[in-house]
Amino acid sequence: PEAESPSKAGGAESAPGQDAEVCDGAQKPLVPDLPAGEAPTGGQEPEAKSPSKEAAAPPPSGAVDAQSQKAGAAAQDEHTAAKPRPKPWSEWTVTLRRSAAGESLGFAKASCKAEFEKRRREAHPELSAEAAAQEPGPQALLLTRIREGGLMHEWNRAHPEARTRAGDMIVEVNGRVAPEEMAQQLQAEVVELRMQRWSERFVLTLDRRTLAIKVGFKFGKRESGDGRRAELKIKDIAPDGALELTNRQHIER
Repeated sequence: PEAESPSKAGGAESAPGQDAEVCDGAQKPLVPDLPAGEAPTGGQEPEAKSPSKEAAAPPPSGAVDAQSQKAGAAAQDEHTAAKPRPKPWSEWTVTLRRSAAGESLGFAKASCKAEFEKRRREAHPELSAEAAAQEPGPQALLLTRIREGGLMHEWNRAHPEARTRAGDMIVEVNGRVAPEEMAQQLQAEVVELRMQRWSERFVLTLDRRTLAIKVGFKFGKRESGDGRRAELKIKDIAPDGALELTNRQHIER
């Protein structure tokens, strides 16, 4: 049979005055569908299609506008969505090997949980020692001092990219994570420590829309260390404010 003219083929371009696809407020001619992997045949008329294969009629212009607005809003939401923040801590591994039985590792430690309870009570004088002890806290060992000439000091000299310092936490020793078991593993000939260091700067979000309470802290102004940028120093935290509630949520995690 004779091929249909472009004006009758379902995939043909729309003539002026006919329905056209709307994109960003401008009319764009409908482009004929081509089989997968087939390029346009420049200058040749499209092959006739059976009625069952004809392209569906374009939706009304109002429907296209609504779809475009919906797609644009979704793209905007995706663009403005908050990017995942990096973890506010870093972790690395330290391996210490004793050359003789009983050789000191060359560092002093303390209980992170005990230090945490002390700081909680300093921030909240109304909190009793018993109540502070019942709160969850970091189950780790706190590195308090490094002795010069010891195994930890020698590690720092040999591995400047993985050096330790006072204030770092030991969160695992030879695969053990309970504080009592970690302390026992420190007597082994080979001691593998997983260290953790929290950043001095981190992001905390207080959403008053969901908490529906006051922010709950007092602050004062202080100069930063570089002398060029002013900072606000938190001076007091209320026990019933958004900041304390957020702190408790983070502690429980």
